[in-house]
Amino acid sequence: MGRRVLITGASGRLGRQLVAYAPAGVEVLAPSRSELDLLDFSAVGAYLGSMKPETVIHAAALVGGIDQVQARASEFFEVNLRIQANLIEAAKNHRVGQFCFVASSGCYPAGCPSPQREDQLWDGPPDVSLRPYAMAKRAGIEHCATIRRELGLDYFSVLPPNLIGPGREGQPATGVVPMLIERFLASMPDREVVVWGTGRARREMMDVRDAARAIWHLVGIDAVDRMPWTNLGLGESLSIAEVAATIQRVVGHTGPITFDPTKPEGVLDKCNDCTILLDSGWRPEFTFEDSVRSILAQRNV
Repeated sequence: MGRRVLITGASGRLGRQLVAYAPAGVEVLAPSRSELDLLDFSAVGAYLGSMKPETVIHAAALVGGIDQVQARASEFFEVNLRIQANLIEAAKNHRVGQFCFVASSGCYPAGCPSPQREDQLWDGPPDVSLRPYAMAKRAGIEHCATIRRELGLDYFSVLPPNLIGPGREGQPATGVVPMLIERFLASMPDREVVVWGTGRARREMMDVRDAARAIWHLVGIDAVDRMPWTNLGLGESLSIAEVAATIQRVVGHTGPITFDPTKPEGVLDKCNDCTILLDSGWRPEFTFEDSVRSILAQRNV
């Protein structure tokens, strides 16, 4: 790991925690969007040439739930593809020695057996509900892997599951957990809450603070011991019904929960196999309830 580390997306949920959990002695570069426009290839190259980071952690992305990805499919594909390609290519050109690309467990094939192993990534296309986002992220994974093979640079990817927890004040709720929290709060104390899907779909929920800790852990591992891409997560999942029930209990809502099976819910069972991460010595610190409470605490500040 280099001593000067560029973190993109430092104002986002994951980026904030990457900055907060940076190891002692690391100089963090965390430019705002106005300071570094990732859509401008020339600007990205100039920034890397001037600031000379030794490690890049690319956490910037256009993210959203299933409904947002479907409504703005071309935007999710184009923006993510362009910003990652600009940054990866500029980092290669400037011989940045280490690059960590934050992808997504949504890159795994539709119908991939759960838990999803790293060697199953290319067994088929991703689920159609998130395909524009997932295909862009897949391109970034392969981009880093080809540079790793051809030039021997330590370019690798991480595939986190759904990330939850603090870091979204002033931003619209996206993702199943923050959106459900807002839905329950808006229905207090006892009005009906409608949840998309059957409630049987299962998702792995990783606290964003744990994700940041895991990324720093992997960045610090010797390159020869690293896979080209590594799953992040806990290795266990919750049903959406369990997620909704936990949120309801924590916020104090007492009304009925109704599931709408006419709405899409994505893959029915999605959980990462985290054997490689756990075998490297990393362990999580935060529970799902910890994450929900942290979101509520931040919301009420």
